[in-house]
Amino acid sequence: MNNLAIASMSGSFKSIFVHGVLTAFEKNKLHASAYAASSCSVMPTSMAAIGQLSSLSIEIWFEMLKVLEVSGTSMSHTALLGIQKSSPILKKHLFKRETARLLIACSFVNNAQAAAFTQGEKYSRLGRRLLLDASRNDTTWRDSNLNLHVYDTQSTDPDLMLNEMNYDEVAYAATRMLHAWPVPAVINNKPYVDSSYTNSCPVIPLVERGYKKIIAISTETGPIYTDLFSSETIPQNIGQSKIFFIRPQSNLREFGVNFTKATEDGFVKAFQHGIEMGDRYIFQHSGDE
Repeated sequence: MNNLAIASMSGSFKSIFVHGVLTAFEKNKLHASAYAASSCSVMPTSMAAIGQLSSLSIEIWFEMLKVLEVSGTSMSHTALLGIQKSSPILKKHLFKRETARLLIACSFVNNAQAAAFTQGEKYSRLGRRLLLDASRNDTTWRDSNLNLHVYDTQSTDPDLMLNEMNYDEVAYAATRMLHAWPVPAVINNKPYVDSSYTNSCPVIPLVERGYKKIIAISTETGPIYTDLFSSETIPQNIGQSKIFFIRPQSNLREFGVNFTKATEDGFVKAFQHGIEMGDRYIFQHSGDE
């Protein structure tokens, strides 16, 4: 194993770009010692960690999209379908000794009053308020009510150990943006919401675990902000760790993929663009040790 780690940014349906980049890496036999993911990037990143991303067809995104055409369904149901489809193969490989480390960021709801809003009927109203807070960089509600928890297949904290028993709950909790995901998220009966509220791209957790070379895969063209509310961006160097960024060249909305809306053609184009940018990274860094 090397000291390379890969961090994947949140993005809901835009995570198809992450899928494309990681597909290019797997095709070119670029494997990391550790993978870390936020929100909907969890599915392709988990599959990359076990070296089985090639078995996850782009068709799964088409199936997730079709879920939204059914009356009474939501983004919660798309996420749950993705977990249902990918979880069986993940559980066969993810927790073996020889498998790469996997980290999944989640946002823990740290008090009963906040949990009543996130888990109850007022979830959507709170979700819309938090989007407004984010546009103003207002962290007041987040700072009082949420804590970043990083579940890790090599955690030294048993409460944050990612394992076969809690993987499905963690994977769903990481995706639950309150404005569009109605199904409550719990891990071991404790309330959680989407990673992005506390960590949009888990670079810093990888730095804290000692990784010196980190590839950060973004779903946006500009800087990667540390979380949904922050104006602080992830720099190219953090201590002794160097961060390499892979970004789409155009807003993925121009390909036909936005956070909660997409077309099949858009998925194909964004996926292929991810492969292109992954291939470009490998070509540019082919001489790196």
